[in-house]
Amino acid sequence: MLYGQSSIGDKNTSEVAQLNLENSNKGLLLPMTSVTESSNGVLPVQSPAVGLWLYNKAQAPISQNLKKGITYWGADAHYEAMATEDGIHDILTDSHIPLLVLSAKLGQKATVSCGTGACGGSVQKLVALASEIIIDPFEGWLLTSSSYEIVEGGVYVIEYSTELSNSSNQGGTSFLRMNLNGSSYGFTFGRFVSAMNRAYGTFSTVVRVNEGDVFDFYYSYTADNYRIQEATINIYRY
Repeated sequence: MLYGQSSIGDKNTSEVAQLNLENSNKGLLLPMTSVTESSNGVLPVQSPAVGLWLYNKAQAPISQNLKKGITYWGADAHYEAMATEDGIHDILTDSHIPLLVLSAKLGQKATVSCGTGACGGSVQKLVALASEIIIDPFEGWLLTSSSYEIVEGGVYVIEYSTELSNSSNQGGTSFLRMNLNGSSYGFTFGRFVSAMNRAYGTFSTVVRVNEGDVFDFYYSYTADNYRIQEATINIYRY
């Protein structure tokens, strides 16, 4: 039994390390086994100690928050996978966790005096405050331009909904549009509900995009003196 600091591959030891490994062309090979249940304290290791490391050979269900690679037994009595960019990507994609959830309802937006009907007004760009961004793990929403920039190419699901009102309950039709890289990608018209004095509209689509592509979101109403009461944007990696 050895006490104090030990070194393998070099005579020098480190005061802050119990074991020092030195080699320019070899590494440390952890025990390889299969972990398929994150809370299993019996298999593959009986009563694992906190901090126990191993290499997991199994691809566990995504609900177990495990993947192939270095895994350790944590203080919460669960196996934990070492966080990697690929691992985070797999969890977001396989579980369809939103990459953006925006809810513009923390205060009514400014009134637009001229609608797109007889007044001939223009469409408005949806502008969101930082406080209205609920989920944005990759920081894709650009506050300076109120746009969403794709950080990794692939297939995305976009859901864009608005709730508009006008001051005189005149009825009318709402309009939603999504732009991709400055050009219109798709649009839809909303329905006015007189009992609620609201025009509701939802635009949804599935689109394949590349890294750096940019989404912008617009709205309008045929009646004058209208404003957004609520708007939501959900973006998922498919």
